[in-house]
Amino acid sequence: MASGSSARSAGKRKKSDATTASEARSTKKRKSEPDLKKTTTGSTSSASKHGSTRQSKSKQPKEGSVPDIRLVVTGESGGQKDYMSAHERLKANYDYIDEDLRERIEDTVGHSFDSLSDLDDDDLESIDPEGEMERFKTEYTISIRTAEGANIGQVNVLVVDLSESDDYGNFWTCWETQSPDLTEFGELFDDKNDDRCMIKYNADGTAQEPEAEGGGPPLSAKVESAGTKCWNRYEFTEVQPLVFVLKLTIKPEWQGKGIGSTVYAYLPSLKKLRGAKFFFAKPGPLERAPGVKLPGYQDWLERDRRICEFHRRVGFRRIGNSQFFALALNSAHPSRAIEPEDDAEYVPEKRPKGKTKLSKWVEV
Repeated sequence: MASGSSARSAGKRKKSDATTASEARSTKKRKSEPDLKKTTTGSTSSASKHGSTRQSKSKQPKEGSVPDIRLVVTGESGGQKDYMSAHERLKANYDYIDEDLRERIEDTVGHSFDSLSDLDDDDLESIDPEGEMERFKTEYTISIRTAEGANIGQVNVLVVDLSESDDYGNFWTCWETQSPDLTEFGELFDDKNDDRCMIKYNADGTAQEPEAEGGGPPLSAKVESAGTKCWNRYEFTEVQPLVFVLKLTIKPEWQGKGIGSTVYAYLPSLKKLRGAKFFFAKPGPLERAPGVKLPGYQDWLERDRRICEFHRRVGFRRIGNSQFFALALNSAHPSRAIEPEDDAEYVPEKRPKGKTKLSKWVEV
């Protein structure tokens, strides 16, 4: 590879060019915002050894006050604890590889094979990039409970920690192997136009480490200069981990009581999420928008507006003019000085014909 080539291209294959091992298995401080360091009642939140947070014990809340809740981590998947090496993954599923899948694997690695011994480490990693990225990604299921222990909602978050990654391109591969929506999130970041993100080579041909702090890429200049311009290009990826809120749901009878705001006030105190500087989300109804001419379209738009409005109230601000929002956990961050009504609007990118607007996730 020539000196100065894009860091993203080093050691990285596009997902569309790879065959996954899972296919083998299938044949088998603002007045209007909560203080993120305190509860809405003014008592300091804390995290227990078991990964839960709760308010200090109190009597039944008075009418109009926020109910006493706690967050409990009930599920964890991915990360180092679930990671298997590429050789272990393929060995576990080798007997389920049919002829069609074998041909696709051979097309991916560029040569035929008769046994596992014919595949080296690079071959194995290219076959299943999703499995390789599992060690950097952990998804947590968090139950929202009343003081009495009743489940009233759920939060799902994805934590991406690339601090131990030795391949700069893994940043994009992590998002691409998660979902189409997160592929779009990865596209907000630049892999071409910043010197700190370029791979440079020593005289002996070995690659030097990228200069970007934390090994993460910057926002693209186009995104940074759009919208309210409150985000610095390098701040999102200079510190690990990155926390993306995949889903926030609250039972209908508990909505409108301040539960969602309290959840976002408590999340930074969870042991599993400590160290993050920002939370990311793509607020909106969980289901895709119906056709413009269908009866439910206007209702979908109203729910989308309401959910985005809620996220702005708790401190989220749009990243450029994209569909993605970020919440700075530091109340002194410039984004926290922007009034909700002054936040940027979504401006759709021009897409090739046939590509539709992607669905949204976080619903309250």
